Amino acid sequence: MPRIFGSVLLGVGSLALMVGIAPVASASTIDVHPGQSIQAAVNNAHAGDVIVVHPGTYHGSVAIRKNFITIRGAGDSASGTVLKPKAGSKRCGHGSAGFCVIGKKTAAGVVPVKGTR
Repeated sequence: MPRIFGSVLLGVGSLALMVGIAPVASASTIDVHPGQSIQAAVNNAHAGDVIVVHPGTYHGSVAIRKNFITIRGAGDSASGTVLKPKAGSKRCGHGSAGFCVIGKKTAAGVVPVKGTR
């Protein structure tokens, strides 16, 4: 009996591990080049995806409401990735911030974003 219980426990544990890893296994890399929209990349991203923002200047701000996505720039120098929000923008502090990680509004309140970097 203990041997059967151990086998069942091992099978259930393996299944849980595979289901837990599945979203990451299907992750993709989304490249954003100057002239393209970082916001569009975020909107199309899924959990586990990595958005690579290549060197250049990007105008606008980016609101992130998705869990477990990663955004990587090309460095914080003038030759890296530069984000210049538009003054008076209605997004991200009205143009005072480039990236905002904002929780999702639900009937129960605001649900914080998890695992986004």
